[in-house]
Amino acid sequence: MAASAASSVHGAPGGIAYAEGRIVSGYKFGDQPKVIGRPLPPLQVAAPKSPSVEIRWDDFNYPPLLRLIHFDISELQWKLRPTVRLLNCVYLLTTAAVVVNLFDTILLAAMGSVPVQWIIQAMLHVLLFPPAALGVFYLGYRGLAARDQALLFRYHIAQGALAAMSFFVALFPYRCINGVLRLAFVPAVGNGSGFSGLW
Repeated sequence: MAASAASSVHGAPGGIAYAEGRIVSGYKFGDQPKVIGRPLPPLQVAAPKSPSVEIRWDDFNYPPLLRLIHFDISELQWKLRPTVRLLNCVYLLTTAAVVVNLFDTILLAAMGSVPVQWIIQAMLHVLLFPPAALGVFYLGYRGLAARDQALLFRYHIAQGALAAMSFFVALFPYRCINGVLRLAFVPAVGNGSGFSGLW
């Protein structure tokens, strides 16, 4: 009685053996089995500060304290970062040069070598040259980040003018501009004149 019941369960239509036979007979070797249910969506992992992150141009964070432009080198592609670092160094060097020039002018004025009015002129240079250098840097930085050829063209023109001006103020002395050749006109300390008075 139990044997006949078991055979009817396994062999009858709708039984376990019958269902397994239908599944095996319907499957061919090499076929891709069908997935039951809805497939999971692809997993996407975005690393923070990845090179593909969107640049937030309206987040003004540079220079520190002033916050005039947006600058975050971690938002750039890796291949652009060395170039942008050099552009930023040009801006920093220009700012440092005019600040040092201001202190030199104050020192020379204290020695009586130059008029006191030159201190005011040197202060004006501190107010004018760094913003100009910052604007040139921003043209190059944004032109590279956005791949904007018009901005890059403007950067090359502006950077060329800034480089020529920097060469002039670094070499030739004129009023409060203390180029390297200013040393030839420094009053002698002791015997001699010009450069010889410094040694």
